[in-house]
Amino acid sequence: MKKKIYLYAGETLMLRFLARHDGLPLDMSHYDVTVELVTTSMGAVITKRSDDGSLDLSQAQQGILTCRFEAEETRSLTPGRATVGMTLEKNGAVLMGATTGVDILRRLAAPAPCNSRSVTCADIVCDKDVDIEMQFAAVPGKDADIIGVTASIDENVGIPKVAVTLGGEPQERTLDFRFENLKGETPKISADEKGNIYSDGEFVTAVVAEVVVKADTSASNADQQAARAKSLADHPPKIVDVGGLKYWAFWDEATKGYVTSEYRADDGTIVQQVDGSAVSLDVRGGTMYVCGELTSLNIASVENSTKPSIIRFTSGATATQFSYPEDFNITGWSKPEENKSYTICILFGAGNMTYDE
Repeated sequence: MKKKIYLYAGETLMLRFLARHDGLPLDMSHYDVTVELVTTSMGAVITKRSDDGSLDLSQAQQGILTCRFEAEETRSLTPGRATVGMTLEKNGAVLMGATTGVDILRRLAAPAPCNSRSVTCADIVCDKDVDIEMQFAAVPGKDADIIGVTASIDENVGIPKVAVTLGGEPQERTLDFRFENLKGETPKISADEKGNIYSDGEFVTAVVAEVVVKADTSASNADQQAARAKSLADHPPKIVDVGGLKYWAFWDEATKGYVTSEYRADDGTIVQQVDGSAVSLDVRGGTMYVCGELTSLNIASVENSTKPSIIRFTSGATATQFSYPEDFNITGWSKPEENKSYTICILFGAGNMTYDE
């Protein structure tokens, strides 16, 4: 059972605190300690601090601290409920704290008769010398300041590494970065009469050739994507007449001509030309969204409509990144591939993606 502690007002009191954290003795020798005895009624406060010598820290490493309250001090305490609190600080920041409740009695008074189900007479502590166990919990402290940063680089080559050293105090830190294997000496480039290239005597002709090929390929892909985007912009969708009915026709880059689609153009569908390569759409019923070559397509929301919606786009040399809401049901293709044109048809809030053959 929990001990019920009584302290006498107007008496010299010796309190011995047993500090615990996670069930183990707490070493308090590295902290600035403050003890406060506060009465609920009238709010009388007695404060003791380690930095003014009013606390005995000789056993602080074992989690034991002794505090003496003189009779002149305890006379200010009002009989009734009180709280004993202790805080552990470092560099002005409160790092840990604990409190416990006590009862204040008038001098020479006796505790009330024991009639509580939770406290028996054997569980009452009433003396001038009292042991109080304090269970500490960590509390948020103030943010640390970085007061100094240093860095160094050695002369070696190899696998890059960095060693970071944290210094200073908890609220005033220093950082030291020591980089290794980043610098090294500048390699000596040479070539022989056959045109072979060497770096510090090591044959690197094949590596250089591979880099050149990749650079040429990247440049070519970029030119193709730019040309495709310009072609689509120069040839927007148009309406064609088929047997007296109006249909949408789309430009086909492979055949360099318009191809008639199965989508009717005389049903009141609104055509919206969408600019940009990264597109996000709130899809509305009865609307056709005509996009160019896309790096990404995000369907942000879909209207549950009886009127069909259509999204047209092209996935270039790098496949379009496609995303949509979790509750949006899509069939067919859900992951675009490179160098293909796609159509997404949406009706009643569900979609189907196909690509142009």
